[in-house]
Amino acid sequence: MNQRLLPIFRSDEQAAVLTVLFVLHAGAMSLTELADRAGVSVAHAHKEIERLEPAGLVHSERVGRNRMVRANPDSPYAEDLRRLLTKALGPPVVLRRALADLPGVDRAFVYGSWAEAASGGELAGPPADIDLMIIGKPDIGRVYEIARAVENELGLPVNPTVLESDEWEAADSGFLRSVRSKPTIELVP
Repeated sequence: MNQRLLPIFRSDEQAAVLTVLFVLHAGAMSLTELADRAGVSVAHAHKEIERLEPAGLVHSERVGRNRMVRANPDSPYAEDLRRLLTKALGPPVVLRRALADLPGVDRAFVYGSWAEAASGGELAGPPADIDLMIIGKPDIGRVYEIARAVENELGLPVNPTVLESDEWEAADSGFLRSVRSKPTIELVP
């Protein structure tokens, strides 16, 4: 995760841990599970929890040999932090969750300004929208329903483009050359 989209966090690891805790709404999880979901080492996850717990942002408790952690929904910062993380760092998380049960999707990814910025590209300000490419044969009406729901959750417009696999493979338009040549964030492999 590249936190350049919202460079207020100390590190990418801290941003990733907070995003898992506050955007995924995963409930209590072990430090190992938190680390896996955030893509950080267990040591980083432990260090972040040690900093976040005294601030009241997370709770932890021992269950057997495991330290179980979760976001503290009663923190006065919880809802604002969740909204901030969701908008700035959460689009891949929210989109993966929204597309998980959509049949007919062979591949899905974010492209365009959001993917460029998240991949370390130069920013001319925060991305104004999210470009979503879906390859396969999903129900188009359902795709637009999902896009609107995600749009409402993120507070950013979601612009889906749907192509069948053979269209994606065979087409050589300027648009597709541009999409293929720039950063993407995979959502569905």
